[in-house]
Amino acid sequence: MLSYPTPEDPPPAPPAPPAPPAMFAILHLSVPSMPHLFLMGAALAWLRQRSGSLLPGMIAHFGHNFLVLLSEQGGGLLPW
Repeated sequence: MLSYPTPEDPPPAPPAPPAPPAMFAILHLSVPSMPHLFLMGAALAWLRQRSGSLLPGMIAHFGHNFLVLLSEQGGGLLPW
């Protein structure tokens, strides 16, 4: 029996291409931070695809930046 996707049952999203996470890492202009920024970009791309919204990624990006600021104020607790 054939079944067609309905709005209530959308097909799964394809995996995100590696270009957006790579651009995210490169545009931050920090060579030592590129590996973790690439992973952060991949996570943000995954959040965007999974949720269909930019809001979860924006919240995650804010949280990441907040942790970096706390780390800088606290003497470099985090590796980035």
